[in-house]
Amino acid sequence: MRSLSKSDWTSIEEFAGFCWSVIFKMPLMSYSDADYFIYDEDQTCVNSSYDLTNRTDEYIAELLTPTYKIVIYVYVLPLVLTLGFIGNSAFIFVIIRLKRMRTITNFYLLNLAIADISYLLTGVSEKLVRTLSSPIDNDQGMYGSASCIIIYSLLDASSFASLFLVTLVTLEKFYAVCYPLKHRRVTGRERTVKLVALCWILACVFASSLIPSYCLMLYACTVWPEGELYQDFPTRLGGCWPVNDLAVDIAHGIQTLPFFLVISPNIVMYMKIIATLNNRVAASDEMKNSREKNLRMRNVVARMLVVNGTLFFILAAPFHVLSLILMAAPLSSNSSDDFYHVLDTLLPFCQLLLYMNSAINPFVYSATNARYRKAYWHAFCLERVKVANCEKDNFLVNPQNSARVNTISEAA
Repeated sequence: MRSLSKSDWTSIEEFAGFCWSVIFKMPLMSYSDADYFIYDEDQTCVNSSYDLTNRTDEYIAELLTPTYKIVIYVYVLPLVLTLGFIGNSAFIFVIIRLKRMRTITNFYLLNLAIADISYLLTGVSEKLVRTLSSPIDNDQGMYGSASCIIIYSLLDASSFASLFLVTLVTLEKFYAVCYPLKHRRVTGRERTVKLVALCWILACVFASSLIPSYCLMLYACTVWPEGELYQDFPTRLGGCWPVNDLAVDIAHGIQTLPFFLVISPNIVMYMKIIATLNNRVAASDEMKNSREKNLRMRNVVARMLVVNGTLFFILAAPFHVLSLILMAAPLSSNSSDDFYHVLDTLLPFCQLLLYMNSAINPFVYSATNARYRKAYWHAFCLERVKVANCEKDNFLVNPQNSARVNTISEAA
């Protein structure tokens, strides 16, 4: 990548490059010009880095946050956050209040809900604050280096934790359905806690490895034209900056490759679970009642698996494909500024899908599994009589059910 000096900053594309490149962590300019950049948020802009006093309003308008980003970050994402926070918090409340819902699978899903809440709160709040604090697109000048590290580390850790926990849930369902005897021998509270702790530790390790790609806060001083329109514009534009180009390339790989590595194992386990349940239904043809019960349970498990797995990977895939393209882009000689601008345009929509992914999980559980719908009713039922009546009729969650039904229900 070429380095830019002050004399190079004559076009709007080059100046906009500073603003939009920070979101992709693509270092497009040299760090060596001390007059041009400042690294201390308390340092005063003595020499103007970029003088826009003679530019037209139309020229400067190209540097502002586009309307579609404002709509997504200021209006749509807060709605997704509200929906996701209420849904995931309600799910956590159900698991805590109802002892019978404290199963192995639900313990994994409870941690997934915690990761989703963390991801939604951190990511949506960061984008909302950034958009409302500065009219300049992707300006992060309101943060410092410490804020960059804290915000994006928490965001990355939550994202990795969600990925690992979803895979762990699939693995647990796979053993519960396909190898019930082995699952019954090895399963237990201690093993479950250790696996969940391992997911969070791995998530933190992966998130920490991304810190070099955004740990520096780099400022560029700017002089705007005189007039009421520009009086509240920031005099310093900032971005969470990488330590070097290599850190960016490594970050894209670490951020993207785990997602693609777990897709195939998850698909294989989904197929084996559904095949095993189909075989159980076929084997119980001679016993009509048993067959109907297994068929009903097969449909519940299959529906929840297919919907959960499909939604998770479909909604997360666009962002990771985008990151994969960015990782490969430096290897191509055809990558231009226009190419990166297209990716920047697509990014908010990919992010929106990610946040929707974290918000809808509890609603998917309820929509695809009657067990969860009944549990919500029980947990939020205020009258003791109603709770007792509901519990009396709830066959799927009755502790006295047979071991075989409990095993299948646990997998659901």
